[in-house]
Amino acid sequence: MKKAVLIFLALMMLTEVPCLAFDGYQGHEGQTPLCQNNMTGALRFAPMKDIDTSTGVNYEPYCNTAYKYRFGKIIAYPETLVWMNIQGIQGPQGIQGIQGEKGDKGDQGLQGIQGIQGEKGDKGDQGLQGIQGVQGEKGDKGDQGLQGIQGVQGPVGPQGPQAVYEKVAVVAQGGGDYTDPVTAMNDLSTWCGTPSATNPCLLKIMPGVYDIGANPFQMQNYVDIEGSGEKNTTITGGSTDGIHLGVVMGASNAEIRFLTVNQTGGGNEVYSILNNLTSPKITNVTAISSGGAEYTVAIGNHGGSPTMTNVTATATSSASGITGFCMGIFNNSSSPVMTNVKATASGSAHYIWGIYNLNSSSPVTNNVTAVASGTTNNTGVFNNGSSPAMTHLTAIAINGVNNLGISNYQSCSPTMFNVVASGSGGTSNYGLYIGNSSGTVKIDHSVMSGSTNAIYNSTGVSLYVANTKLDGGPVFNTGGIKCIGAYDGDYNALNGTCQ
Repeated sequence: MKKAVLIFLALMMLTEVPCLAFDGYQGHEGQTPLCQNNMTGALRFAPMKDIDTSTGVNYEPYCNTAYKYRFGKIIAYPETLVWMNIQGIQGPQGIQGIQGEKGDKGDQGLQGIQGIQGEKGDKGDQGLQGIQGVQGEKGDKGDQGLQGIQGVQGPVGPQGPQAVYEKVAVVAQGGGDYTDPVTAMNDLSTWCGTPSATNPCLLKIMPGVYDIGANPFQMQNYVDIEGSGEKNTTITGGSTDGIHLGVVMGASNAEIRFLTVNQTGGGNEVYSILNNLTSPKITNVTAISSGGAEYTVAIGNHGGSPTMTNVTATATSSASGITGFCMGIFNNSSSPVMTNVKATASGSAHYIWGIYNLNSSSPVTNNVTAVASGTTNNTGVFNNGSSPAMTHLTAIAINGVNNLGISNYQSCSPTMFNVVASGSGGTSNYGLYIGNSSGTVKIDHSVMSGSTNAIYNSTGVSLYVANTKLDGGPVFNTGGIKCIGAYDGDYNALNGTCQ
């Protein structure tokens, strides 16, 4: 290739500038001037310059240094004037000459384009652990940890000394002042002195069942009796064949509270709690009575005006024959105030009364429930010659031959407000039964329910009914009657005679 280029250049010089190539080139006849790039080795015809401007004949070849901007910088390309012989036809190649000496090392070439990134190498070995850093600032306080497991219980310590209080005696099955409540009350002068309004005392009965047998537990004026809860403290006993004796005998100006009294029977007339001409407070007490041969009564009030709050009175009779009587609460010439009271009577006695009011008894009731459930004659509330003020009261008689929610006998003038009276489950069922009586009966905002008669009213009684539901059988009336706003079980309005 190099040989062809040289021949081409020589021919060009011969054809285009034959005279210029040879005139004035003393010593270079038969040669043509060329400029050779010192870096690339490229050749070009050397330009001419006039060395004698006066004649315009003499010329001389010359070469320049070129400057070019490449790769972000200016690069110099110097040239050297060389003379090339104008040759004829090339002869055969001569013998290769002796290799010249090794030239100097050339300048470093430009940096090549970055190659493609190689594959990720293997993970190197873990480096040595660095030097421990400076300790950081103290952090905020952490949340409280979970509670640890409870440790093993330690041994029981020695019993401490018993607390001693003035005017207080403790009845307990162990560790108390007494083990029997009757004995403690009989020894009243020892620990209380003489009780009075200025010297009240307390008999505290700890948990347990205390069987006092046939000896009645007599309350004393100005001495309260306090148990440890109706389910924790129980006084139990059985009656002898005497009359008007209970397991607990009441006293005025005294309270019995937070316990259960249980009469287990053994006599003709038995009471759990009996108040003879006394007016105690009975609070949070359960009274249970059973086993009377003739009379079985949970709470009996003979005279006086006890205050009964949060009381449950339950009587169960197993007597047979016409002389059997069973009463949850029996008020005889008594006017107790009863609040949140439930009185229940049941069994085989001939007469079952939830509450029996006799001989001008005038109890005041508020949120009271009376239930009678026996085999023959059941009455929720029986008013015999008595005129109670019954408010928020429910009287239920069920499952006997004759069931009377409320019954009035003899001279009675009770008032009823928000009262529910119901008789059901037998042959004759009455909501309110008024028989062989006299007086005035007033009923407001109540419900009277009985499949035989919602109300049965006999001659001699003036009956007033207002805003009351009369459910079941029709009203039977031979006395005076006036109805306003009364309606039947289907909410049909009734007329002025409740028909």
